[in-house]
Amino acid sequence: MKRPFWGYLLVLVVLALFGSFAWLTRNPDAEILRRAESWPYVGGLASRFREAYLPPPRQPGDPGSVEKVWLIESEREPDYVATKPRVFERHVYALAGERLRQSASERAPVLYEFESIAKLGKIERRGDWFHVYYHGREGWVLLEGYDEDAEIPYGETPDPPKPVPSRAPDEERLAAARKYLRGKERVEQLGSYTLYTDSSDDDLIAVLATVAEQLEALYALRYGRTPLGEPAEAIVLYQSDIAYRLLQQQTERIAGLSAAGHNTKGVAVFYSGGRRRSDVAATLAHELAHFINRRALGPHLPPWLDEGIADDLAGSRFTEDGRIDPGKIGGERLRHGNSIRFEGGFASILRLRDAVRDGSLPEMPELISSDWESFVRSPKIQLHYAAAAFWVRYLLQGEDGRRAGAFRAFLGAVADGEAPSVDTLGRELGEDWGVLNAGFRAWIEQRAAAVDVSAESD
Repeated sequence: MKRPFWGYLLVLVVLALFGSFAWLTRNPDAEILRRAESWPYVGGLASRFREAYLPPPRQPGDPGSVEKVWLIESEREPDYVATKPRVFERHVYALAGERLRQSASERAPVLYEFESIAKLGKIERRGDWFHVYYHGREGWVLLEGYDEDAEIPYGETPDPPKPVPSRAPDEERLAAARKYLRGKERVEQLGSYTLYTDSSDDDLIAVLATVAEQLEALYALRYGRTPLGEPAEAIVLYQSDIAYRLLQQQTERIAGLSAAGHNTKGVAVFYSGGRRRSDVAATLAHELAHFINRRALGPHLPPWLDEGIADDLAGSRFTEDGRIDPGKIGGERLRHGNSIRFEGGFASILRLRDAVRDGSLPEMPELISSDWESFVRSPKIQLHYAAAAFWVRYLLQGEDGRRAGAFRAFLGAVADGEAPSVDTLGRELGEDWGVLNAGFRAWIEQRAAAVDVSAESD
């Protein structure tokens, strides 16, 4: 018996409603729900829905009379399923730019392109082709002249990364991003960067321009490195988070992460989507910091350093007009009756304090040695970002800034071509790692104590 068309339509509508509800329960901070709170009739329902599905309450210390504390750092939490890691008797190393392919042929499809030196589990070897495993991916990589038994397997030390000129935006990447502006595009200047956006918020654009104009001078003052040349990259800002998510899924490296922005091949992309201007400004500072790192330190930095500096700047205090005070932690403390919700840098330092107390804070040599996949594709991604950012802040400001000179010397060594490794940093700091780890943990406790539920921010 042939079913009527309306019957199929009803089924599709029901499935769409259930699918939308399931998505919203996992994304209670979505733009559409934030906007719905101000709509007549449904505003109260939207507010109660968001409150019900926001992250569960956590207790960072003794909150006194406060009923619950929510920690909201950023939109980075990935969909993640823990799996038992594979164990390999031997490993090989791929350099930045080398490609993992589906089969042992240069014509085979590319599964992944390495952006920094990476440790791969070896399965087998066929000439210069290695069958390898890398964080859930299995494929073949061509390592010409690779000597597995040599101290330096490539026969000589590869050219070290050094500062490079700014990168003009890749035309295809920029075109793909601009496509989602859907005829509402306006082109503006943010300092030396070109902005493409569909936002009509002139006040927000002015704040972002202030961020871009001051960032390079602030970077040079804080980290002691002057970027090479002038910026040439492009910025794309979406009004809607939906447009951003559609583009994000086209970028394999970050697909599946709940990021608020990213950059690739000379194009930085992020969204406003009803977020506070200070949050949008912080995202811009984070993405531009990645561009500046390339010009001040070099490409292919390890994630603790690249993300640590970017989040150190993004986690600073921003004024309403976009001025940045890197000496102070930024964030929000929002009170709703007897409940307090911490966001931004405040939430990050409280999360770190929790990790110190429950023993889950990674030892810094371990975090410094992490590659991109283990740093990001992990259930501890929030903790990794927070630890990297506040480790940088600790080296610059902790204990009256007594390590700032040594850290800047380390950055100078990296810019001169030395490996941004545990050994290089340890040499410049000249301290035992046990002492450094203990000092970092004590400093975290001190900084977290300043972010108190009943006191004003530091």
